[in-house]
Parts: sequence; C-alpha cells; structure tokens
Amino acid sequence: MPYYQAMNRAEQCVARLRLKSALHIYDSTFRLYPKRRRCDIYNASLCALHCEQPAKAQEWLMYGIMRGLSMNELNKTTFKQQPSEFWRPIEQHYDSLRAIYRAAADSWHWFKALCDTMHEREQYAINELPIWGYDSMRYAHAQRLYRIIDSIGVPPVPMFYNESETLPSAVFLHNFKLRNSLLYGHDVDTTATPYRNMDMRRYDLEPLLLKAVHSGDIDPEEIYYFAKSDNGGIKETVGVYGVTPYGGYIDYQKKDITCELLDFVDIDRVNAERKKYGLPSIEDVMQASYELVLFYNPKSYPFDEMLQALIDNNCYSSVYARCKNSRERAAHNSRCNSAKRTVMKKHREQVLRNITLTIPQELPNHQYNTLQIIEFKLPNWRQVYSLWEIMNINDTDVKTANPE
Repeated sequence: MPYYQAMNRAEQCVARLRLKSALHIYDSTFRLYPKRRRCDIYNASLCALHCEQPAKAQEWLMYGIMRGLSMNELNKTTFKQQPSEFWRPIEQHYDSLRAIYRAAADSWHWFKALCDTMHEREQYAINELPIWGYDSMRYAHAQRLYRIIDSIGVPPVPMFYNESETLPSAVFLHNFKLRNSLLYGHDVDTTATPYRNMDMRRYDLEPLLLKAVHSGDIDPEEIYYFAKSDNGGIKETVGVYGVTPYGGYIDYQKKDITCELLDFVDIDRVNAERKKYGLPSIEDVMQASYELVLFYNPKSYPFDEMLQALIDNNCYSSVYARCKNSRERAAHNSRCNSAKRTVMKKHREQVLRNITLTIPQELPNHQYNTLQIIEFKLPNWRQVYSLWEIMNINDTDVKTANPE
C-alpha cells in the first residue's frame, strides 16, 4: 500500500478512536518506508503510548527529532504524563539527534536565504511596480527555482516557518498563482508583452514537487495548496488548502451556519485529484473533522461575541475598500483575524470543558476526554471546507448590532 494511503487509513482509525488498529498500520508502514512525515511520527507515538507500548513511542520520537520534531511539540497531556524513565533516553540523545537535523537544514541555508530574498523583492514589487513588472519578477524566480529543484531536489527536512514547512509557502504560492493565470488565461492577456514570452509549461514546478511528494520529501498538503491556488480552470471554491468543494457560511447577524455540497462540484473528480497528491478523500476528511462538529455547532457558536469583536475592531467592508495598498489591506485583515481568534479561543476552551467522547472497547482502561483525543494531528477540515465568514458588516447595520 502506498505510504500516504496507509497514513490516511491510520488517521481514519484515530478519528474513530480505534487506536490499536491505527498503531498496527503505523508500525507496519514504517517498516516499509524509511522516510516518514513528522505528523505521522507524532500520531504514531501517541497511539503507542495510549496502547501501552512506550518502547515504540521512544523509538519513533527519537527518529522524529532527527526530522525536526522538537520537545516543544511534545507538550500535550499524554506526553507530560509519561514517567521520567520514558524521557531519560530521549533527553540523553536529544542534542545529538537534533544536531543531525540541524546539519541537514544548514546544508540548505543558502536556499532559505535565496527564498527570503525572493520574498522581500516580491513584496516590494507588489506595492511599487506595475503588475507586469511584478509578474516578470515572479517569472524570473520561477525559472531559477525550477532549475534548482530539477537539479538537486528539495530540502531534506522542514526548515521554513518555525521548521514546519519544507518549502516557503509565500514564494511558491506566488509562483503557482502566476502559473495558473498563464495556463488558464485567468486575469492575464497571454498575447501581450511580457506574458507572451513566458513559458510556464517549461518551468512548471508541479511535476517536480509531485515526485518529491511520493518520495517522501514533502507533505502533499504543501503542493496541493500551491497547485490549486487561483486555478481559473476549475470551478470550485478556493480556500486555505486549495480545491474546497464544501461551501460553508457563518452569518453572525442571522446566527446561522450552513454546510452544504455545492451543486456544480464533481466529487469524483476532486477526489481523483486529491488521490494524485496523496491526500484523503473529501468524505474521509469530513468524517475525521471533530473540529467542525465541536466548534462550529450553531447551537453553541458565539455569534454575538464574534460580531461585537468585529465591530469593535472596525472590520467593515467600507474600511477595507478604502485601503490604499496591499499593506493596508493586510493590516486590516490581520486586525480582524486577531479579533476572531481571540473569541474563538475562548469558545474552544469552553466547549472542551463541557464535552466528553464515547470510548470504544478496544482501548485500555483510560479515562479519555476531548482534550486528550484532539492531541492527534488529524487532517484539518480546512483542507476541504471553505468557511466563508460573512463579516463584511455594512455601516448601516451597526445600530442594529450595537444599539449604543
């Protein structure tokens, strides 16, 4: 069984609390594949601990540290509850294992510096150059990235964004947005200068990155996020991780959350695309999404608090429309997102205090609750779920929402 298919099956078992079954899948798959994702190592270690096999957890965690896993990531309750005897060999070898990771990352320091420079130049170009000048810069960067990856591949370990990503999402996202615009003629006149001289088929990174996915060098979510960004040729909603065939709406004023399948979406086609990238099907991710069930229930969602937070932070569509450049728009979005995160954090904590889960018979005699179950890194519902928050409050609605 291919690596990612096996990992998807293991995650489905975890979502159903069949941790012994999940552990068996992780164990048998890891024996066949020497390269393993950090999140899979993390989940497998949790399964081993819950199933009272600490030796396996120790072995996997030490391998994970060589792949970039840090002690800061092991701060969940299950890990903290382990005795000092469990942690002693890990702590004794931590520095040497971490040094192996650092050596791998340092050997690609030049690549990180290059990508950081590309990002800085692109941010300047967005605000200071005409659109064709910005696109010309992106095309030059695409050519250079293609030659590098075609020649020597991708970094062997995650080294971007707090060591969580193998590739810098901003630079590669800009690259794929230009590629999709050129391939599908989306918002670009491909017959005009300089676009008619841009051959993105020749410098298309997707085949190279797909090869890296199936060799275990990068996570499938990374390339799927890039490849489906602003894809003018596919009429599905584009969300945080690309094609998102479920349309979700939160209406703060009407206190309503809708979740429905969009009529024009071909689920079989989307699932076939996801399989190509090593991702689980739409149905599997939705079934594994306890976040959606727990935190976006219309009966408990904090509509009033969220609406008031947006009003207090001046999150109006008219304010956004008056932003003069991308920097001001980004600041506006950051302010609004921060307000929403504050409310949502409080809501999540309240939900978790009040909910417990039913535990299958196959688990040991542990008293599990939601706080322990959500320690696992399951597929994020945002990978397939487009949650369009109706937050563009009209100025005329303020009196209704805030009588003061």
